[in-house]
Amino acid sequence: LEIIMRYNDNGYETRYLALNEATMKTENGSTLVVDVNLRGKHFERFRGDGLCVSTPSGSTAYNKALGGALIHPSLE
Repeated sequence: LEIIMRYNDNGYETRYLALNEATMKTENGSTLVVDVNLRGKHFERFRGDGLCVSTPSGSTAYNKALGGALIHPSLE
C-alpha cells in the first residue's frame, strides 16, 4: 500500500509504504479533508477526524476495530 500525502497549503509531498493499513488523524480533533485518488483518478473526498486505508491483510485488525469492512484477499 503506497500513501502519498500532498498538503494544499504548501505543496509539500510525503510518501509512505504500508503493509496492513495507513491511518491519518488530526491531533486536535479538527476536521480533516482528504481527497482520495486511486491510480491517478479522483475517487472520493472524505471529511472527519481521521481516515484509515486498509489492505486485505490489514482489514481484520485495526480497520475492523474501527467498524470497517473485511476485504477478501483476491480484491485489488
